[in-house]
Amino acid sequence: MHCLASRGIAAIAALLLVLALWKPWMAVPARVIEGPGDAVKVEADRPKAALPFRATCLAFSLVMGVGHVWHRRTSDRKAMLGAAFLASQLFFPFAVMALEPKLSASANWLHIQHENLVWLGGDLHTNLEAGRSSWKEGVYLVDTPRQISVIRMPTSGLGAFQFGRLMNWFETLGYSNRFCQFVNRGWIAAVFGTTLLIMAECLPEGRLNQKRFVRACIAFSAAFGVGLACVVTPVMICCMQLDRCRNAAARGLYDEADRYLHSAGRALPALREDTFYVAQRGLLDFRRGRVQTPEGRLFRANLMERQGRYAQAMQEYQSLVADCPADLAARREALRAILRAAIHSLNGQKADQAIEWFEQVIREEPCNLKANYALQLAYLRTRRRVDLERMVRRLVAVYGYFQMPTKAIVLASSYENAMLAAYRDHDMEAAAAFLNKAKKP
Repeated sequence: MHCLASRGIAAIAALLLVLALWKPWMAVPARVIEGPGDAVKVEADRPKAALPFRATCLAFSLVMGVGHVWHRRTSDRKAMLGAAFLASQLFFPFAVMALEPKLSASANWLHIQHENLVWLGGDLHTNLEAGRSSWKEGVYLVDTPRQISVIRMPTSGLGAFQFGRLMNWFETLGYSNRFCQFVNRGWIAAVFGTTLLIMAECLPEGRLNQKRFVRACIAFSAAFGVGLACVVTPVMICCMQLDRCRNAAARGLYDEADRYLHSAGRALPALREDTFYVAQRGLLDFRRGRVQTPEGRLFRANLMERQGRYAQAMQEYQSLVADCPADLAARREALRAILRAAIHSLNGQKADQAIEWFEQVIREEPCNLKANYALQLAYLRTRRRVDLERMVRRLVAVYGYFQMPTKAIVLASSYENAMLAAYRDHDMEAAAAFLNKAKKP
């Protein structure tokens, strides 16, 4: 017979597993819907990889939770099954960040924009003094990173493993700030619920069953080892294919290098969204005379930009955005180039040109944080208060999906922008309301 404490733990665990079935496991903001009046709604993309995990969670909750409560019997098999299931749940971050390239690329890009705003060299810290005077006319925006790494590749092979680089492997397995930024209650509830069920199985009659606990640990280690092998194998294949690609390109064997590069992308799908991967494909296409492919055109536009032919480069970027499908990595790289050009225009006091390009980025990427905040400054300088307040509402709605507490800094600065616009129009009531929101965003 179970003791009351063991049954109570099992009941709490069952409730957590039910919560895991109900709540999303991860949500990345993707679309903004503006309703009548001031209503703003943000729709999020959720990982398809969560479906098999949630289905397994349902089956496990029925086998373990219900059986534990009604049959009132613990067993070694249930403890080992729970430990193995817990080990499998720990690979959910990798399933999302490595095997769902579109979602992981979107999450990574949003996180980088947020960091670009709030880090010590970002927009909000470098313009503290300039932002206090002259309606923020002296604020200069920081450029966004040129290279976006969707998934970090390990810097050492298994044969030369170093504990000092263990964090790189954690990020390769999906445990990165980009994942933690958008992870939701479902996955956390599933992990804690499973852990509590294992505890209930290992605590019959209120005392720890050491033999059962050891068997559960062995089952966990075995399942984790199998999962780790399944994860590390494609990563190492990808690394080897990239090495072969570099060697082939160095020897001038561009067709062979392209095959190795495609093979690396098939082994690790998230790599296909990486700026490095897109740039390498563009270089290989350019060297082979295939300048009309999206990657080849992007490489040519980057080359013209580095040569100082900015007007021609911008024309090619605009053409890429117009011609390519929305989910193509080369198109997103072109949009990032347009965002950089808009930032330079705003810093060069060309507000009208900057607004045109920022608005284009916002149309294509409705949740773009950097373009949103930059538009706020541009609208403030051009006295477009209604548009500024609309951008603030959109930014608040998008940040509702972020987990990091540093989002409060961006929200406070956005409310400050709206306050200045209201004060400039002598609307003291609205200015006071925005000031109160800036104090407690």
